[in-house]
Amino acid sequence: MSTNYPSGTKRCVSCEYWDGPRDLGDSRGSSVTVDQGARGACKASSGLYRGQQQDAEHGACNSYTKWRKLD
Repeated sequence: MSTNYPSGTKRCVSCEYWDGPRDLGDSRGSSVTVDQGARGACKASSGLYRGQQQDAEHGACNSYTKWRKLD
């Protein structure tokens, strides 16, 4: 099962630094789709979660930067 998040959702799944599996939800980049339970490492250069595995839904990071593929 997958979940679709709007581009304005501030979660790991929509962050530039999250390296987990995800896809654009549409050709305009207005959303991102991820499988339930997906995890990925934080590739931010600093911050509390740098280098740690995070769930796609995680959303409490001060290093958040919107994924460049999203509008």
